[in-house]
Amino acid sequence: MKRILSYLLITVMASMSLVSCLYQEEDLFEKSSSVRMAETLVDIQKVLTGSSQGWVMYYYPNGGASFSAGSQGIGGFVMTMTFTDTQVTVWNELMGSDSSTSLYRMTNDDGPVIAFDSFNYNFHYFATPSGSSKNLYGETGSYQARKGDFEFLVLKHTPEEVILKGKRSLNYYKMYPLTVSPEQYVTKTAETSDLVFMSTFDGTFQGQPANVSLDLVNRQATITLGGDADKAGTVAYNFTPEGIRFYKDVSIGDYTFSSFLFDRDKATLVSVQYPEMVLQGSLPEGWSSYSSFLGNWTLNYNKGNTISGVQFKEDVEGKSYLISGLHDKLDIVAEYDLSTGSISIKTQHILQDTETGYYILLGCRSVATGYYSFSQNYGMKGVLSNIDGKDTITMTDNGNWARGTDTFALYFLSRNSYSTSDRVGYVTDNWYWKSETHSLQYITSFVRQ
Repeated sequence: MKRILSYLLITVMASMSLVSCLYQEEDLFEKSSSVRMAETLVDIQKVLTGSSQGWVMYYYPNGGASFSAGSQGIGGFVMTMTFTDTQVTVWNELMGSDSSTSLYRMTNDDGPVIAFDSFNYNFHYFATPSGSSKNLYGETGSYQARKGDFEFLVLKHTPEEVILKGKRSLNYYKMYPLTVSPEQYVTKTAETSDLVFMSTFDGTFQGQPANVSLDLVNRQATITLGGDADKAGTVAYNFTPEGIRFYKDVSIGDYTFSSFLFDRDKATLVSVQYPEMVLQGSLPEGWSSYSSFLGNWTLNYNKGNTISGVQFKEDVEGKSYLISGLHDKLDIVAEYDLSTGSISIKTQHILQDTETGYYILLGCRSVATGYYSFSQNYGMKGVLSNIDGKDTITMTDNGNWARGTDTFALYFLSRNSYSTSDRVGYVTDNWYWKSETHSLQYITSFVRQ
């Protein structure tokens, strides 16, 4: 009995000691978690307002509807900004030298968060959706925008570097204090973006072939060493005033790359980490400038049929065209791919028929196989060359559809979507092409008039 009582006494005392320790754990912090968070938010704000010239943010939206969280499908873009206690002024490399000012706030949401939730024209470009009507940026049909962020978890904040994580994209955003004016930084960055129109850079490194290939549309870089695909790495990048900077370091064998300088006079890329790595830029075969496609053309289609008076007009300079003359009521959009110097026509919304309420969509067909598709990535690409003494845009499937697009057709949809389940049928005769049918079959080329 004495042994049992002794055991119980020891157990009780041990339990009391454990409880005492737990309560002591509670007292390790002199301030409550809410007070500590409030102080952290104030400290972050002091860092943001403490840079005399402001900050540069390397902004990586997630991309389009097909991109999953944590991807950087359209690359990175430069924004610069200055902060007061309540407002942020933003410059965006895509918006020119004009700035936009709005409110921002610091808050707690499972950690310190900075929220740009008061609309800012420059900052919210990548996060503003559009429907059947044009949004503030003149865009339509982008229901999820580009999955850009405007709320960020603050992971690190020092006067030398701020690291954020986008709550929507799950991408990481890095900010650094500026040593020049915000306007100057974005202007120089835009200049670099315009000057780097070559997509292939070749040279040698450590006695072996080296190559950097740039997707200038989606801002992805592929580094290859030794001509071996197994010794290659692909990463998203953004432009800077000096060259290109990667979203994250790329390691290939014993070498790690994070950025390249662009020599404007020599058209070379020079590795920042390994200055002896100098790669010469060159244009891919068949490359043509944006302006080369402007003008009047004749469409060749359906094994000998033609439509003359087709005009390629500027839509967004350096990026897209409006094609008129194929239809009495409609223009269609062709995109320009700077990295390949070619054009592409893909599935796209046109407009809404006010009489029926149906939406008109340009869809892809493969007449050769009997299939059709409304996928936004399917379509045809055009390469400009001189054939028999005439400028000719040769049109072929863009390689994204196994069936192969050879025809564009106009469809009625019950709502503004890209779903084939919303298909009502082909357009009626008041919406026919100039070919007097709903389909332009077997498109082969445009020849300059």
